[in-house]
Amino acid sequence: MSTSTATVPPLRDYQLNGVSFLSERTHALLADQMGLGKTVQAITALRVVRRQTPGARALIVAPASLLRNWEEELARWAPGMAWRRVAGTDADRRALWGMPVPILVASYEQVRRDTDVIRRQARFETVVLDEAQRIKNPSSSTSLACRVLPRERSWALTGTPLENCVEDMVSVFGFVMPGLVSRGMNAA
Repeated sequence: MSTSTATVPPLRDYQLNGVSFLSERTHALLADQMGLGKTVQAITALRVVRRQTPGARALIVAPASLLRNWEEELARWAPGMAWRRVAGTDADRRALWGMPVPILVASYEQVRRDTDVIRRQARFETVVLDEAQRIKNPSSSTSLACRVLPRERSWALTGTPLENCVEDMVSVFGFVMPGLVSRGMNAA
C-alpha cells in the first residue's frame, strides 16, 4: 500500500475537461490519443468521486504491463490516498478484494481469475478499464468477467482506436453502460 503527501502537479485545460467529464458521469468512455493523460484524468476524477462519496472504493483494471505505470501515477496524482495492487497467492488476493482500500489495481488476468471472489466479496463505486479494447471480444472470458464486476460507475479508457467492427464497440459499451446496446452480446 502506498500513500504520499506530495503536491499534485497542475492539469492542462483539456485534462480538466476530461476530469469533469468522468467525475460527472456514471458511464463514460474516454478515448484519446496515447500520451495525453487519460491515466491522470482518471486518477484525478477518482479523487473527486472519493470527496463526493467518502468511503467509495475503486478498481482499476489494466494490462499487466501497465500496472507499474498506474502505481507511479497514483503516487504522483493521488497523494495521501491509499491503494494496493492485487497480487499474491489465492488467499492473499481473496483478502485484498474484501479490504476497504480506496483503490485496488489489478490486471485483466487477475480479474478474470478472481471473478467469483470479486462478485462475492467486493463492491466498487467505480471500475476503470484501461486499454478497454482488451474486452472488444464480447464472448471472451475477460470481457465477461469485466462486465459482471459489481460497480456503480463504469469508466473505460482507450488510446487505441477500436477496430471498425460493430461487435467491438458493442462489447466495450456493454461494460460502460450495460443494456445500452446488445447486438452480439451474451447475457452476463
